[in-house]
Amino acid sequence: VFLGLCPVVAGLTGAWMRADNAAVQHASLSWDKVKGVLLQAAPGPLEPYHGANIWTELEPARWTFGGRSQRGLVPVPAGSAARSTVTVDLNKSGQVQAPPLTAAQLRDRIDTGTFITMIAIGGLLLALTWLGRRYLDRRRIASWEAEWLSVGPHWTHH
Repeated sequence: VFLGLCPVVAGLTGAWMRADNAAVQHASLSWDKVKGVLLQAAPGPLEPYHGANIWTELEPARWTFGGRSQRGLVPVPAGSAARSTVTVDLNKSGQVQAPPLTAAQLRDRIDTGTFITMIAIGGLLLALTWLGRRYLDRRRIASWEAEWLSVGPHWTHH
């Protein structure tokens, strides 16, 4: 069952995550992009992805939107320096939005999501196997006891 579900789960997880990222990409077309200033440095990645920095950190920044100065956490590339200029994506109500995932980030998210889903399915199947075996063992023991109650008195001469 597990091996049969693996390709199905992988396909569904990938399709769901791609659709979610496509919706974010579509929504991002209506976002306002304003320039902000990073208030503190973002920690760098522990290990770069083949030399490209795909890590994103949430760090405090300030920006102006609708004539008012605002502050908040914004997604920035890991390793960004304090006081550097960053682009802040805002929806129509002025809330900070995370940008759509890059192709590498989407692949990593799909791989991670598929792995976690497979672990969950494996755990569920193990739990169902354990419960089924426990149920069958109880039935078997009850059957043996019933048979012993009918045969036992003949062997013990009671």
